[in-house]
Amino acid sequence: LFQSSSINFNLNPLHPVLTHRRYSPCISDLKCVLNVKGMARVFCGRPQCLNDWIETLRVCQGMDSQIWRSWSQGHVETEPRGWVGAFNASISLGSLFERILAWDDGDVCPVPTPAPLQSCAEITKLVLRGLASWQKSVMIMSGEYAHTSNTSTLPTHARTPASLPFTTISVQQGGLALALRSLPVSQITPWSFHYPLHRFAAACLREVTRRVDGLDQLSSILSKEAFSSSSTNVSRSQNGGGDDDDIGDDIVDDGNSDENNDWDILFRGMMEFPLLVLSRSAQIRAGLWKRNGAGMQDQVLNYAEPPFCRALRDADLLLLQYSLLHAPESTATFLNLALHRFGIFDFAGFAKAPNSDINLYRKEVTMGLYPGEDVAWKNDHLDLYALPPLALPWTYTPARGDTLSSLTLLEEFLHLLIVLVTELPPAPSMSPITDAKLRLRREVVHRLASGPRTHSELVEVHHVLPQRDNARLSEEGKMMNPDDATGAALEETLAQVAELKPSKTFGPNQWVLKKDVWREYDPAFFHVGLRCHESATAARPSVTGGAYAPRPPAAHWKFSPIRKNLACDASLMALCYRVLHVHLTTNLKEVGDLRGKSAYEKEALSETALARTVHFLTLALYAFLDDVRDGGQGSEGGTQPGSLFYTQETVTLENYIDKVFISPPNVLMDCEWYKNDDCAITLLRRLAWDGSVFRDGSFTAQDASVKNGAKWICDVCYTHSDKAKQLLGDSGSDKPQQEDANQRSNSAELQRRKEAAKKRAMKEMLDRINKFAEAMEDEEEFNNLDTLTEDGNNDESMAPPPPSFLPPQSLLKERPRCIICSDDPQTMQSSDSPVLHAGDNATPSSKQHAPLIPRTSTTLTPAPSTNMALAFCGFAQASTVLKGGGGPPQLSPQSPSYARFVGTHVALCGHAVHTACCDAYLASVAQRDSVDRLEGGRRGEFRCPLCQRLSNVLIPFIDVGVDWVEQQRKENDREARLGLWMKETKWGDDTGWDGRCCFYNSARDTAKDDGDYNDNADANTNHSSNNISTASPFKKTMSFGKKDLVAAWNNVMRTPRFRRTASLAHHYHHHVSSASSSSSSRTHTPPPSNEKTTSSGVTEVWRRLMDQISDVSHRADWKRLGEDELIKDYGEFRHYLVEKSVYNADNRRDGRETVEWPNCITRSLTEVQKNELSREKLISKLLLSIQSFTYSVTAEAADIRRLNRKHPLNTSFYSKYGVQDVCCFNQLILLPDALPNVDDGEQVFEGRMGKLRYFGLSVMAASSAVSREIVQLVLFGQQHGQHQRQRHTSQDLMALSRAPIVFPLLCGHILTHVTVAMCATCGKGRFKSNLMDGAAPGGACSGGEMDTLEDEMPFVSEENETAAASVVMNDNETTVTDDCDNFIKLGLLARVLQVLLGSLGVMDDFGRATKVLDMVDFVTKQNANDNDVMTDDSSPDGSAVWEETQWRKDCCELLRVALSSSLNNVKPPSKESTAAASDQALLDCFETVTKQAFGIAISFLADAALILQILVPGVVNDSSRQHKMHHKDKMQQSLSLKSLAQWLKIEPLSVMLSSNHVRRLIMSWYNDSQFNATPISMPQQEVQNDSSSSQVLRLRQKLYCKRQSRVLDWPMAASSSSDEQARVFDGLHVTSGVVTSPLAAALPTGYDLPLDPDHSSQMIYAAVSSPCNNSLSTSTTRHQQDLIFHQQHQEQTIRSGPMSNNININTNLPIHSSKKCVPLLGGYWSSISSSQQQQNPNNSPSSSPTRIKVLPTSYTDLYAELSLLCPDSEQTALCLICGEVLNAGGKSECTKHAVKCGAGCGIFFLLQECLGLIMHGGKAAYVHSPYVDSHGETPQYRGRPLNLDEDRYDILKEMWAGHLVRERVIAERSSSRQVIIPSFY
Repeated sequence: LFQSSSINFNLNPLHPVLTHRRYSPCISDLKCVLNVKGMARVFCGRPQCLNDWIETLRVCQGMDSQIWRSWSQGHVETEPRGWVGAFNASISLGSLFERILAWDDGDVCPVPTPAPLQSCAEITKLVLRGLASWQKSVMIMSGEYAHTSNTSTLPTHARTPASLPFTTISVQQGGLALALRSLPVSQITPWSFHYPLHRFAAACLREVTRRVDGLDQLSSILSKEAFSSSSTNVSRSQNGGGDDDDIGDDIVDDGNSDENNDWDILFRGMMEFPLLVLSRSAQIRAGLWKRNGAGMQDQVLNYAEPPFCRALRDADLLLLQYSLLHAPESTATFLNLALHRFGIFDFAGFAKAPNSDINLYRKEVTMGLYPGEDVAWKNDHLDLYALPPLALPWTYTPARGDTLSSLTLLEEFLHLLIVLVTELPPAPSMSPITDAKLRLRREVVHRLASGPRTHSELVEVHHVLPQRDNARLSEEGKMMNPDDATGAALEETLAQVAELKPSKTFGPNQWVLKKDVWREYDPAFFHVGLRCHESATAARPSVTGGAYAPRPPAAHWKFSPIRKNLACDASLMALCYRVLHVHLTTNLKEVGDLRGKSAYEKEALSETALARTVHFLTLALYAFLDDVRDGGQGSEGGTQPGSLFYTQETVTLENYIDKVFISPPNVLMDCEWYKNDDCAITLLRRLAWDGSVFRDGSFTAQDASVKNGAKWICDVCYTHSDKAKQLLGDSGSDKPQQEDANQRSNSAELQRRKEAAKKRAMKEMLDRINKFAEAMEDEEEFNNLDTLTEDGNNDESMAPPPPSFLPPQSLLKERPRCIICSDDPQTMQSSDSPVLHAGDNATPSSKQHAPLIPRTSTTLTPAPSTNMALAFCGFAQASTVLKGGGGPPQLSPQSPSYARFVGTHVALCGHAVHTACCDAYLASVAQRDSVDRLEGGRRGEFRCPLCQRLSNVLIPFIDVGVDWVEQQRKENDREARLGLWMKETKWGDDTGWDGRCCFYNSARDTAKDDGDYNDNADANTNHSSNNISTASPFKKTMSFGKKDLVAAWNNVMRTPRFRRTASLAHHYHHHVSSASSSSSSRTHTPPPSNEKTTSSGVTEVWRRLMDQISDVSHRADWKRLGEDELIKDYGEFRHYLVEKSVYNADNRRDGRETVEWPNCITRSLTEVQKNELSREKLISKLLLSIQSFTYSVTAEAADIRRLNRKHPLNTSFYSKYGVQDVCCFNQLILLPDALPNVDDGEQVFEGRMGKLRYFGLSVMAASSAVSREIVQLVLFGQQHGQHQRQRHTSQDLMALSRAPIVFPLLCGHILTHVTVAMCATCGKGRFKSNLMDGAAPGGACSGGEMDTLEDEMPFVSEENETAAASVVMNDNETTVTDDCDNFIKLGLLARVLQVLLGSLGVMDDFGRATKVLDMVDFVTKQNANDNDVMTDDSSPDGSAVWEETQWRKDCCELLRVALSSSLNNVKPPSKESTAAASDQALLDCFETVTKQAFGIAISFLADAALILQILVPGVVNDSSRQHKMHHKDKMQQSLSLKSLAQWLKIEPLSVMLSSNHVRRLIMSWYNDSQFNATPISMPQQEVQNDSSSSQVLRLRQKLYCKRQSRVLDWPMAASSSSDEQARVFDGLHVTSGVVTSPLAAALPTGYDLPLDPDHSSQMIYAAVSSPCNNSLSTSTTRHQQDLIFHQQHQEQTIRSGPMSNNININTNLPIHSSKKCVPLLGGYWSSISSSQQQQNPNNSPSSSPTRIKVLPTSYTDLYAELSLLCPDSEQTALCLICGEVLNAGGKSECTKHAVKCGAGCGIFFLLQECLGLIMHGGKAAYVHSPYVDSHGETPQYRGRPLNLDEDRYDILKEMWAGHLVRERVIAERSSSRQVIIPSFY
């Protein structure tokens, strides 16, 4: 345990007792004993206990000694760890000091003692005696400290002088010897941070000063006590001075006393050892101990900064202060000793006194005032008769020529003096509680000055307060707040000095210092670290006037003279002047041989040193201003030896000013080099004026408080000194006019230098840009890019087009720039150059947003090529947000598909980049250090080069014309009925439809019939053989291969004609001649073959986007479901995966290798057939991309509705999303009016919704190439045109059983199908509008004019553009908006029919159709007495058509049309029909279902309206829609469906159903939804006769889609926060299949239903019991139960209108939820329904996951509930999305659950740690807990009640709903020191 060191023993810090803190039980037991009242008095009153305690501390002295490593030794290889055990021991011992002394002299001892108890002064004497004994044994007897000679045989850092020289300045003042006796310490002398005996002595002295007469008693005791026989005869020194009551003044060691005098050793040791530790700490902070390892910095932090500084550093400071009272010369001795210990004696420019008078030095050595130096004898020149040579004391600095290190040591030296002067022991208090509050206030102010602090951080101030203060504050707090007595005083103080700043993130609320309290801030406060002071300096408000530092606290009257003594010391004042002169002189002379000339180098300039000098001078003036304030002429102090006023009796303020600030510098500095230089007050006035000017102005004080402090000093001098007033003049410290003019001149010069520096920085940046551009440029340089045409040919003879041929105007007035290379849009004329805008809510305009890298004339412009396409940075991720979360339901054939599969959410940051630039950027990032690599980069993720947002995809930019946003106008503005549109439109024309995904025209049919068509021909041959029909210049043969589709995409995605005017002008005459000769020859020259067979740049970006969207969703589904489960049902738009799985079933069963698609279908595929199948795959991926677009839009819409419901009166978030209004009871989201002239056309792309328009443009352009095909697929069915299939389809392919490309409409996601149709017509309109020269504003070209412009428009070559532009449309033709409106109408019919059929069980069992049809007839008969079918003209406002009765009639009619086998069977119900009368349960079920369909219709129309506004911005400008929307007050409308129908111009369902075209289509939907096992190529009779028919049937069953009910479908989310919703959640249960809560599943996300007494009959939700238990099978019950469970995912808020929502207002306290529970982030899902349990007995309840339904708001309640659910779990995690309880014990359960619940995203709550956990893809990060205490924090210790903070929980909601989990995980992991092992939780 001990290490022997001479006669002393030191503790070994590496011993197990110290390393493992095995002494802690002893320390704890002693604390418990001392905490008993009176036991501390007994402990100190027994001499034996005190002596044992002193011996214990003695053996701890000097443990873990440190030795400086010299420059030759290099860095330590293995850092020692013994310091940890040593510091733990010192801290543990220091925690007992105040407990041992926690008593007063008058306290009664509870235990009888034989002798009187000793006072605190007597106990202090005993402690000082023990300290003196230890110091004598170490300093004298041990030999550890021995001086050496100044010989060259020793390195300088190993030499130790016997004494240290005084400065000549101090000696000349009188009263001092030439040198001082000191402890021989070299740079390599061992030292330690740990001197607990010294610090206990300091604690005793602190207690003595706290008593009124304590110091007097101690002085009296010490004067009577002789520590040794050598100290019995003492006398006052000849050079002594001062008063008679100085401590120990009558036993001061004179010059003739022996150097081993115990008294002298005591006070020398009390000064030497603390100063040694402080100076070595300063050296460590200056970087001079780096070779000893980084552990030295850690030791300094523990020693000098809170919370341990009170027992360590503060105690050393008190010993220094007490040692300054030892003798009159103690001040000069301390200052000179400190100059040597810090190593700045020479740097400060001082001269050594012994060198100035060698004879006097020899005499004083002979007298024994201090020891002489050893002489380094040289034997070669030894003269026995000569006098011995004289060796003089020398100086040493560890900086060794390092100016910066010396400057740092000077700063540390000044800081030490400031702290010594400021933090003097206080006087005994007359009001202890008041003084305790003042000290608490001071600590709190300085903690807050460095920045905002939380309550828990501010509680730490109690660690540095005296224990007595904490006890008093606690007693006072009991009267203010009994529940939190310890924090009551802190709360009171915070209310006075700070304001609470609410947190906008997960962090707790923070306190911010009030502006008017900053005057109390002390820039050198010792309980705040250096970094905190730097932060406070930056945050300090700029205030004119005022001192640099506040007045220091009142000091004990015994210690107050220290301030004047230090302020008047001649050497210290000379040092202060030198610092001012170095920084503020304007006329620097030649330094020559000036002492310390390195201080005048530019590297030695430091605002910190200047500020600390001003600070110390301010404190010096405060010391004399106190005399003026008290009315006295002078007080004690300031006349000690070495002082400027040594010969005076007292010192006044005027005398001090004249001597320090006005005296000539050469006198003050004792150096003629400073003669005729500016005095101190002149330098300070210059600082107050200019902030200092150093020669060429290279130094300027940036801190305004330093200038104000200098001005305050000048004002004080001007007020109290006549000489200063005469020197400063009438203006005082204010600027004279001449100086003001000079200042303006200097400001102009400074501005000029700033401009020059800015230009230099810009030039350097441009040079780096050029290097980057050179690294990316191609080998071939393109010098004539401005004349480059789209086909890559230069044509210098291009002439501008004639005035009569003007292209349409571009929407974006200025093309965007790449944020990396900042390409010039005027020179980049490539057809593959997309466009982007910069800024999150910004746009591409360079007027508002500069590019990331400015472009210069020397920057190389990349050549146009396929990899130079512009694209947006985006992020695509799998999502279950709109599907409720919680993972797929219990896997079974009846599992709903909406929750089975994930969605794909795409978000754009809005910044553009060339694909080539992006590749180069990613390559450069990959070459950097690992810290710069993005975690998870193997997924293809990267950060946007500008905004650093997470990205993994590029979304191509498609340019559009201004007509895209213009208001559409038609001569006949009457709203088109659906029936009329169905009659006129060509979208539903299935002529030439092959039954799969292709249309054929007559030209191809003729070619095949004549045998001219070769199936094996190359696609290029097809292009060359296509002819233009004589009927139209655009008539051409339609190919059906992948290459044709790619060629079409190349055409539609290229730059529009308004961006290619040069190319159009070049071909203008060619087009005109071709058009004039079209009657004789329609054959056109095909474009270059490479354009048709290879992807262009934009097309390649688009194909990569489709691949990644497909891959993201498929990979997530594969992880969630597993391969075995996924192959049972791949979902929609994945027919190629279904076919691969089905046709490889035998291979998997037999263990053979699977065959890739499409070769798995058949081995005998020709190239043409492969081309056809590849085209099908591209179309499937296109549809999946449109589904991703739909999901992204609806996800943003759900977030908007959630925020609007939470803050209905706060519209600040509208600009973030690009929203203008949310109306129709939080349903209809209105985007801003599309204004093409605002922001140069960028207004429509603002906000998150605006950025999605870029994504929408890309899917529109891609859809236009196959518009007829995909519309036929998604709305009109694949079974149409079968009468032509045999002729137009390859018999080889049609003979095979195939999976459907698109599900039947009633089996698929109808909103996606409608979006596909809208994208198709919008894309077609955009493409044709680009060719029409803007003749059809608003994209009027659509399917209605197919006779004029053929559907194959995307395949029109560039040579035919002019001819295409010559075709003018008729105004009577339908517009894009008409098509979209009617597509939405069809979608509404399909969605309502889907809900009705699914809820009534028809989709699961088509045999129920007859029963349901009878029930419909009965319901219709019941309503026979009602009015006939209404139209929208039946009522003035059209409200009657949407009332409950009419809605039920329309639903009946819709069901009857769908369930009838043919149009002729659709007849009015028979009045005698009563079959369903007895089935009351079915009737009740129908009532519920119609109400449910009503709500789902609202959800569908609201989302469809938003998608319409994104795809067709011009609809927002439609005045007729706005009129219908605002003709009545939005808050007075009864139902949202009526408002939505009016805005979308939707006629009633009865009107729609009156059309035979509509009825025929509805019947086809129902027929398509019924499974047909007959292969397409086989007639039914052939199947019956075929022996393998059963095998064919089984194969077709596997290939065909799952017939599932999609009553519930996305989008849907859960984010309710109302009290009513919480009550619904709390009381939700399903018993025996009976529903006991409202059916709210039909409500869309964010829907709010009003309670209008005038329309109470129209309430569509009520608590009902399920009527279907007996009449329908268990599947119907399952649907009803799913609805009940799903209602917890919906946002139903039953209230009296949207305006009644409560708004969360930020207050000074966290907003704790007033409810007992709140909904989960994703809602609650039942693990397994009763119907599933019956159908799947293996899914027992015991195997179902453990979940909670709602989240308790009390942490205690949550802990109790989860403890009951998982009693054996030591680490429990709760999924906040679905409520599942998991084991967080490192078994990866959370990771696996996140894959199923959130498609890789997870938000968990760690119960035992009370900590949040966010996760994505196995990577996890901690976040703050949503459970907080009353201060908004989650304390690490228990005891405070924790409740759910709604604001924090809302942040989790926003993270989940906004798809921000992945990005937040990466951000937290990159900034946190604690990194979680992947897949640990």
